[in-house]
Amino acid sequence: VSRDKVTWAGARVRKVGQGMPNFENNNLHGNLYITFDIEFPKKDFSDDEKEG
Repeated sequence: VSRDKVTWAGARVRKVGQGMPNFENNNLHGNLYITFDIEFPKKDFSDDEKEG
C-alpha cells in the first residue's frame, strides 16, 4: 500500500475490488479495508539514530 501523505494511527484505506472473492462468483471481489495501527516513537532520535 502506498500513500502520498502521512498515515496516522486508525487511518483506513479502501482498495476497491481487491478483497475476498464472491462465494457464488469467484470473478467478483469485494473491497479490502486496511486499518493502520501505528506506534510513534516516544522520544526524540539522537543524531546517530537519525543517520542510521
